[in-house]
Amino acid sequence: MIVEVRSEADCAAPWEAAVSEDARALLLAAKLEDVELSVLLTDDPGIQELNAEWRQKDSPTDVLSFPQDDE
Repeated sequence: MIVEVRSEADCAAPWEAAVSEDARALLLAAKLEDVELSVLLTDDPGIQELNAEWRQKDSPTDVLSFPQDDE
């Protein structure tokens, strides 16, 4: 199991360890041990930029998800 958590926003940095621990616990509870999960913690301007780039929607959103094996 690989869990990578990083933050782009200063306000999110203190949450990296807690998010990583919770993600690991959830994956173990779901019996998903041979997986990789990457999480980016960001602020509204950061997620708005990603949403515009990947979904052509120029507004913030709560979650963006991408399949790992998709090119």
